[in-house]
Amino acid sequence: RKKTEKSVQFNKAMDRQRSNTSSRLRNDIGAVFVAHLHPRVGDALDIQDMALRAGYADLIGGRKDDSGKMTFHFDAPALHSDGGDRLNVETFLKNKLVMHVAAAVIYGKKKPIKMATNKPCVSGPRCMQQMHNISNSTPGFVACAGALTLWALSMDVELKKKGQQTGINWYSCYESYLRYLLEGLRNRSKPVLALFREWDAELFPDS
Repeated sequence: RKKTEKSVQFNKAMDRQRSNTSSRLRNDIGAVFVAHLHPRVGDALDIQDMALRAGYADLIGGRKDDSGKMTFHFDAPALHSDGGDRLNVETFLKNKLVMHVAAAVIYGKKKPIKMATNKPCVSGPRCMQQMHNISNSTPGFVACAGALTLWALSMDVELKKKGQQTGINWYSCYESYLRYLLEGLRNRSKPVLALFREWDAELFPDS
């Protein structure tokens, strides 16, 4: 299919957006990951170092199969508020690390660091939250933050649909979380409803 000029420009814009997001997560808010994960990984935590990120595989659900090959499951400790490595609907996607990764997307790089370190903070007038009047969490927002959190801790160098180093299909990861959340809302699942209350209390306390 022949690419039009508009489609080329759109793809370039999407590439820039992915680059901006990946840079913010790995270069700007490393302190957020340190604050939440230091008790588990210690002083070695450095999400800018790919070699060190290889050691975080367990945090994003990586396990070795019988042949010794690393496979990835999405019962990831980094997503659970209790750090558990098996899916628990009571704690899934309730890790404040995930919430603060989401905060970096809509508030910029300073506020999530202060949130993670329990310091007073206000958002600037030109942040995405202010510009678009975002006042509550949505399934897509939460699902995206979950996938981005795992990507930031992965060995993958670039933020793409499928990771070149890990082989993880990040879009499928996002979709699986989104389906879980949408189904939970349709069924009025208590854990899912509680999840959104917790997210809104953390990210939009004044709404």
